[in-house]
Formats: sequence, C-alpha cells, structure tokens
Amino acid sequence: MSASALVNGYVEQALHAAQQQGIPENVVARALIDRAIGIYKQTRTAEDIAADLDFLAQNLDDDQRHAFMRP
Repeated sequence: MSASALVNGYVEQALHAAQQQGIPENVVARALIDRAIGIYKQTRTAEDIAADLDFLAQNLDDDQRHAFMRP
C-alpha cells in the first residue's frame, strides 16, 4: 500500500467522524495542513517547507501543467 493510499483512508475516516460531529470539511482540512507542517518541521527548515507550500500553491489548477520541482 502506498503512503497516499494509507493517508487517504485515514482522511476519509476523519472526514466521516467530523461530519458526525458537525465539523466542517474546511476545518478538518486546515487541521490536516497544520499537522503536516508540524511533521515537516521535525526534519526540515522553514525555508524548505515554504518552498514546497509555494510550489503547491502555484500548481493548484489541475488543468495546467505543473512547473518543475527539484527532486
């Protein structure tokens, strides 16, 4: 199982639980972003994290080709 598949399963469970408690999806999404950044901060610099977030923000449009990102 891939990391994405594993995480997607947990996210679906979290969204279902949040819906049952009346918590909006966008609030759950923000909590997930905060947690992901917390994980990144354990091993990466703020500048590195910001570069990844900037890349993601610049490529939100699914209909456009993604810019190159360094490996």
